[in-house]
Amino acid sequence: MSPTTLPWRSHSIAIGGVSLDLVDGQPILEGDAAGFHYASQAHPPVQLDVWIGPNMSLAWWRGRFGSRNATIGPESTITVCGRSARRQEVSVPEQHAVGLVPTDTGLGHVEAATPVEVHVAIAGTATGGTPFVVSWRVEAMQRDALRSDEAHFLASISCAP
Repeated sequence: MSPTTLPWRSHSIAIGGVSLDLVDGQPILEGDAAGFHYASQAHPPVQLDVWIGPNMSLAWWRGRFGSRNATIGPESTITVCGRSARRQEVSVPEQHAVGLVPTDTGLGHVEAATPVEVHVAIAGTATGGTPFVVSWRVEAMQRDALRSDEAHFLASISCAP
């Protein structure tokens, strides 16, 4: 494997017995919401996420793309934490949004664009049987340059004995 470009450090998720490498020196947002535990880290052009809870699956993860016209790739079987797991990729086209905002003279508008993205997720189960989903998201134009980092991140998933 080629050397990585990002600095990595191990991080143990607060619950669930899952550990993985996250980008060193970047803040990690971790908490609970809607019946699951999450850890999230943004390091543009990369976003790293982990969700742990009873309803976590690739179907749940795919549902997060809503109406974004995503291209859903096939699922494949892999091994994570010594157990069968599933891996899937999704490509999301460039997104544009326009919104109205109040100004001193009436209404103005703001525009935002999100570049083409590639999302890669792995769904597995921790040692105690709790389902988890780990996701790597990268701007498509940066994927080749960060391919070794993607492989490192996804291969770093481990579960407590």
